[in-house]
Amino acid sequence: MRTPSGAAWALALLLAGCANLGGLPAGADGARQHLEFYARAMSAEAADREQMWRDVSAAAPGEDAALRRALMQGVPGHSGYDPYASMAALEGVLERKPSADVTAVARARLFELRDDNTCRDQVAALKRRLADLVNIERSLEQSGKSPESGRN
Repeated sequence: MRTPSGAAWALALLLAGCANLGGLPAGADGARQHLEFYARAMSAEAADREQMWRDVSAAAPGEDAALRRALMQGVPGHSGYDPYASMAALEGVLERKPSADVTAVARARLFELRDDNTCRDQVAALKRRLADLVNIERSLEQSGKSPESGRN
């Protein structure tokens, strides 16, 4: 079992309304700002998320802007939502060896997205299997063989 990083705990507490991030270590102002941005994105209305997406898409290049773009891509409710692209962008941010604050936030979100995407992939696989079973049952019914006839 993976233990969440400090940034993930801070984000969870912030989103739950249990913290204001005042307890982050000294020098963690960058992480605080990125976590507050992410919390605003998660709680924003769709129109506000769309505007946030447009703003980060137009921002000047840099590690902070790249992180915020990657974070926004993983937030549903706007035209740029793409959790798989978000993962790739976060991995790209980490490959550039960013500051400790950016690294902490990017890793925390990347772990979360990986878990979400794994779950999403498993649900999609189960839906495909169910559809296959339904198709088999339909073909048996159309051929005049009831799936119930083989049971006692």
